[in-house]
Amino acid sequence: MDKANIKLSVCMSAYNAGKYIEQALDSILMQKTNFVFEILIGEDPSKDNTRTLIEAYRDRYPDIVRLFLTTERIGANATLLKLIENSRGEYVAQIDADDFLLNENRLQAMADFLDTHPQHAACINNYKVVDEEGKTTVEDAYGEDYKHVEMDHFLYKAAFGGMAMWRRSSMPVPIPAWLYKVGPKTDFAIMMVVSAGKLVGYLPERFMAYRRHSQSLGSLSNKEEMLNRDIYMCKRFREYYAPLDKKYDAIFKSGASYYGYILSYSKLSKGRVFSFLYYFIMAFINWPTLSAKKHKDYLFMASPELFYKIKSFFGRK
Repeated sequence: MDKANIKLSVCMSAYNAGKYIEQALDSILMQKTNFVFEILIGEDPSKDNTRTLIEAYRDRYPDIVRLFLTTERIGANATLLKLIENSRGEYVAQIDADDFLLNENRLQAMADFLDTHPQHAACINNYKVVDEEGKTTVEDAYGEDYKHVEMDHFLYKAAFGGMAMWRRSSMPVPIPAWLYKVGPKTDFAIMMVVSAGKLVGYLPERFMAYRRHSQSLGSLSNKEEMLNRDIYMCKRFREYYAPLDKKYDAIFKSGASYYGYILSYSKLSKGRVFSFLYYFIMAFINWPTLSAKKHKDYLFMASPELFYKIKSFFGRK
């Protein structure tokens, strides 16, 4: 493989993925492209046969597959970022080890979009959701009307990195240190970083299958931990976007407020009153508008349960 001609780097983080990873890799290797691409696989020491399987793929496709193996667990977050640091393509795509591509033209279509839309930092595609056995549970996760999006939209309809292809030049070098602290939502955070102040294109074709099951990273994560990470990300995004436009400050403040309200209700439901008050007050302070009506509407959107508890407390029927 001519390193200078690599158009695309496909990054895959793997851990205990033996049940699914062959389907994922085969769906990448079947892609028909007019350019050269590489597949980077990062694997923590799995307890199943994942390492044996990916070593077999490397031996079969030595010009395409590159392995980054660890001797101790560093986590999917650090693994993915390590792969990005070692990528050589003009474009980068992430595909999880339990997901798979549905169309042999997916990589070509997305690269063509970026080639012809230089003002776009990334593009995403529609996808379907499948269960552990591959049965479809959601036909169209985004749908025909998603169209192209700007960063603002991500807070309300997240565009995850697993459905994206983006310009490697859009990722700062070195990679921001705080990205290593965002946990399972690394793909979302990456999209926010690479698309800062830019456009993200949308391809309505269902090019991918996203597998949701009991071992998914989101399923394994504690809800309150995830909410704390969401608040942390909003704070970091606020700093990262500050030089671009003042409008983003209000967007990320409202994001921190939104997640704070949900977290405060979680604390209240567990009888942790002081924790509830702390997160509720922080959420209230972060809300960027002085409009009482808008604040009330936003609280209801974030946590209807908390909204009605507060309403009941003040004796309103």
